Amino acid sequence: PLIDIISEKHYDFNFHLNHKADILLTANLFEDKKSKTVYKNLIKYRLERDLRYIKIIRTDDMYIPPIIIKNLHPKSTIIDIGAYNGDSVEMFLNSFRDIDQIIAFEPELNNFKNLNKKFKNDKRVIPQNQIISNKVQSYYISNDGAESKVHFKKSDNSIPIQSTTVDTYCNKNNIIPNYI
Repeated sequence: PLIDIISEKHYDFNFHLNHKADILLTANLFEDKKSKTVYKNLIKYRLERDLRYIKIIRTDDMYIPPIIIKNLHPKSTIIDIGAYNGDSVEMFLNSFRDIDQIIAFEPELNNFKNLNKKFKNDKRVIPQNQIISNKVQSYYISNDGAESKVHFKKSDNSIPIQSTTVDTYCNKNNIIPNYI
């Protein structure tokens, strides 16, 4: 990303003035109208702190669109990239009782530990403490919740973490995902 996604500084009007070019450049990266609208409303929310901007972008089907529910077969393999606390994993498990497996990638260590704990008795959920990237590489991550950062070099509070690609992971584990 051209700018950090989550930080208290992003609610500061002066931050938006000072980063206007980056914000507009990022907005132009989106190709579809819905994504542009979501981004625009997130910026408006941060400037005005008016919850109606958030309410109009959130939908119940934002992670599992109706077309997926209609076409995903029961024995599917799903890859969840950035599984966070398992909220989307739960949505899939509730929507598809006979799901084969969900590989849940979560790089932030605290989130990963919570994900492991939450699904420790469900053999269909396979948590992975890795980054999905466009290459297999070693990085460092600062485990600071929403403020976590991935670095190429070690910093004071960072720990090593490995990235992989979807293709590498799937080939290595003989997996053909039905939904990513």
